[in-house]
Amino acid sequence: MNIDDYSALNEYELNEELLSACLMGELNKVKFILSNNSIKTRVNLNYKDRYGCTALSVAVFYNNKDIIKFLIFDMNRSVSKEELDLIKESNKEDMTMVNLLLELLEKRKFHNNLQNSMPTRLKGNNIKI
Repeated sequence: MNIDDYSALNEYELNEELLSACLMGELNKVKFILSNNSIKTRVNLNYKDRYGCTALSVAVFYNNKDIIKFLIFDMNRSVSKEELDLIKESNKEDMTMVNLLLELLEKRKFHNNLQNSMPTRLKGNNIKI
């Protein structure tokens, strides 16, 4: 799909496209949807499908590490306790991706705290984790 194809989609269709890309592990498609200003304003990162799944929970369930990292760090995706509990419950057979998610959230928290404690002259310098 190109930009015109996505622009023609309504909010529901865009959110479903995002979920589908997270399910299929299509990081470039996820980035395209969430990085294009004319599209991302119509996408809800907290959107839940009819089963209660979000883009993040789908990425965790289908072991798509790069998408999880992108949503947590690049999109600064927050995770409520309720959503985290649902993710844990749906992945209780294999907690590998849940543990990765928890680790990434902790790293982001540490990174944000580090950025907030830096002198003003150093802020804005990207620190890679």
